[in-house]
Order: sequence, then structure tokens, then C-alpha cells
Amino acid sequence: MDNVSELKNLWKTIISIAGEAAGYLRDLREQREDLWTIVKKQELYRDVARRIDIVAEEYILDLIKHNQLDAMIISEESGCIKLCSKPQYIFVIDPLDGSVNYLLGLPWCSVSIAVAPFFNEGKTKLRDIVVGAIASISEGKIYSFIKEKGTFIGFQSVKKTNPQVKLLLGYSNTMKWCKIVNVIRKIHEGKIAVRNLGCASLEIVYVGIGMAKAFIDLRAKLRNVDIAAAIGFIKEHNVPYTSLHMDVDELPIDKLEKIPSLIVAEDNETLNIIKQLSEINHSINTG
Repeated sequence: MDNVSELKNLWKTIISIAGEAAGYLRDLREQREDLWTIVKKQELYRDVARRIDIVAEEYILDLIKHNQLDAMIISEESGCIKLCSKPQYIFVIDPLDGSVNYLLGLPWCSVSIAVAPFFNEGKTKLRDIVVGAIASISEGKIYSFIKEKGTFIGFQSVKKTNPQVKLLLGYSNTMKWCKIVNVIRKIHEGKIAVRNLGCASLEIVYVGIGMAKAFIDLRAKLRNVDIAAAIGFIKEHNVPYTSLHMDVDELPIDKLEKIPSLIVAEDNETLNIIKQLSEINHSINTG
């Protein structure tokens, strides 16, 4: 996709869809009592789909259709959906990242949408994403990017922050997580606050804008839909990231795919320290 005007129009459309969906979800929470209901179990990803996840997905699909975009959609709940026989784009969407937070009224939940040009089946990778948006449902902020053109909050360029205390965001099922925390806090003389927010897309963005030192997920539960837009965002800030198992940029996005581990860090030094500590006696279940 070489046409700059086309790219900007697509970016504006994605911002509009993400923002409208976030606003809809913000208003919906107090109106329905059935949103907690589990409607589907996803054994492969050790997860469940609740009524709210389905409602959010259906709303975003309707918005994409309304914009008459020739798209193939990869979504957390329904997998692959083709809106036409010859798609122009692949939309990688997480309709509601942090659904339990959302239902509990906690502020860390988002709508995440990333878009790449459609190539042949099996050929489109995470590296091909050109625009994306992560709309914070509670804040009302929309974090977005255009590949090689920068990042934005709303329509304003992002200014990175440098707070006195930075977050260390992470998930792990092993004792090595405690070791990682202790080492990073010791290096930074305690100017690190450890949190688990439950919304991977926002947590990765927080590393990108300077609020967090690192994001670490060693559970083998993340999927491409969880991280696609957020990884595109941090790439614009040259924020390093890696997996213990694969080349993240080569992650397919034309079907649901699991990513066994992900480490995002503010700088290469921190990334390498966390990676080395994570690899010691590594015993993650990648099945």
C-alpha cells in the first residue's frame, strides 16, 4: 500500500470504528445483566467467550460492513470472516481486550484493531500491518499509528513520558517471575512498580509511551489478535520486543495464532536481561 492518502483515510476509518465501538461498550455496561454469561469455551487458548465478547465483535463487524471495506477479518471469537471473495485488507481485531476488567468496572479494557494489506492465503504476517488503533474504553483515549508515519493519541502526535516511577507489567506461571521482578527493581533502585493490569494491548502501549519499563507474558495464552495493533504502535517508537519461541514479526495474521511468549522492553538492555532470566530453566507449556 503505497498511496499515502489511502493510508491516511484507512487510519481515520480505523480510529472512527475503534472509538465508536469503545463508546458503545462504555454505555452498554450498565444496561444489560447477561453480559457475564459464558457462551463458548476456547479450549485451545484456555479461555472462554462471554456474552459481552460476542456483542462487541458483532458491533465492530457491523461498523466494518457499514464502511464498505473489502476485508477479511480475523477476530478473537469467530476466527476468520470474509466479507468478500477478493479481500483488499486483513483486519485483526480484539473486540474487547480485558473483558473481565470491563465487566467489573475496572479501567483497563480496550478495543484493538490492526489492518494489513491482504496478500495470498498464509502470506500476510504481523510485520505487514500498516495502521492500527487501541481505544481505551474507560479513558476515552484512542492510541493509534500509521506505519513509518508515527503514533497518535486522538489526532495528536504522541509525546513520550518519563515518570519518576515506571511500571513493570507481567504475567507468568513460574517462580522465575519473582526473580525477574527482583533483578529489575534492584537495577532501578526501587523506581519500579509491579502491576498486572489484564489488558495486553494497553500494557504494551504503556511501554511504548514511556509509562512502563517492560511487559512480560510467559503464559502461552496470548494470540495475534491481542498484540497486533499494540506491536505496530511500539514499532513506531523503536521499542524492542521478542519471544522465547519465535520471530514475532513472522507471526501469521490471516488466522488465529497463539504466541507462546512475549517480552517488550523500553530498551535493549532491559529486554536482554529479562530474556536471559526467562530462559533459565524455561518450562512454559506451549501446547
